[in-house]
Amino acid sequence: MKRKALLGLLISAVALYLALRNVDWEAVQAALRGAHYVYIIPNGLCILLSMWMRAVRWRYMTRAIKPDIGLHSLFASTMIGFMVNNVLPLRLGEIARPFSLSQKEGISRSAAFATIVIERVFDALSLLLFSGLLLAFTPMIIADNPALARAAYVAPGINGAAVGFLAMLKLRTHWARRLVERFTSFLPDRYQEKVLQVVDRFVGGLGVFEDWRSLAAITLWSLAIWIVVGGSNYFIFLAFDLSVPWFAPFVVLVIVSLGVMLPAAPGFVGTFQFFTIQALRLFGIPASIGLSFSLVLHLGNYLPVTLVGLYYLRREHFTLKQIEEEAA
Repeated sequence: MKRKALLGLLISAVALYLALRNVDWEAVQAALRGAHYVYIIPNGLCILLSMWMRAVRWRYMTRAIKPDIGLHSLFASTMIGFMVNNVLPLRLGEIARPFSLSQKEGISRSAAFATIVIERVFDALSLLLFSGLLLAFTPMIIADNPALARAAYVAPGINGAAVGFLAMLKLRTHWARRLVERFTSFLPDRYQEKVLQVVDRFVGGLGVFEDWRSLAAITLWSLAIWIVVGGSNYFIFLAFDLSVPWFAPFVVLVIVSLGVMLPAAPGFVGTFQFFTIQALRLFGIPASIGLSFSLVLHLGNYLPVTLVGLYYLRREHFTLKQIEEEAA
């Protein structure tokens, strides 16, 4: 666990170095002095709206586990999870969310965690759909960056396979159990039985794959969430008086969101700045302005989620130490 945390710190340090080198600091200061910070408010409100929308989407995923979980309970756990990602390493927010929900609602943590896996797959598919659509609007950009084109075409197949695997896991559970039994055959019977129990509870969280209406709703909510998040970037373009094509906020969304999937320090420090600068360079925006833009955008994303998440953490009587112990 410590090695993974150190790897994240190393990647963040390298990304931050690459983001800061060859930057004109006078230009950075001038851009920050001239920015219209009032636009951080609508940016932050859009981020909070997207979190509420995540809670609505999560309710469709948890119905098979417990149909009467309240939206406010889901929203609180969502905010706690994303806050934890901002302040602790190793994306422990992915553990904090099901931990918080299971403690409050009396459900299996393994089943709750399965819904987080489903959510991440649908998030990735939505982002990749945006990537495909942007190819139609940015042919010159893609022509100059063949790596982006390859990623946009290959990654959907990988995520499609992940959806297929999760669906098969739910619809053909006996196959999954047989596979797990084979790979855990070296364990004593009591330990193998415990592993199988975890698998069974995890599969219980995949009940959404038996309901096509819920799957359709999750897909639509996923697209809506990322439209709102992409739209939030538009306000930071306004903050810096940058004139860009209408699709630029969504290009930033896709590149930064895919970039911060790399292991990183808490809050994605370094990787967030590096990939924001790279995205803005596609529109001819220099690194100095890109760095200023990334700092303000990061602030607008970080502050509301962290503050609201800390509020719910205290309200629900959890601690960050509990979450670290649960992850361990």
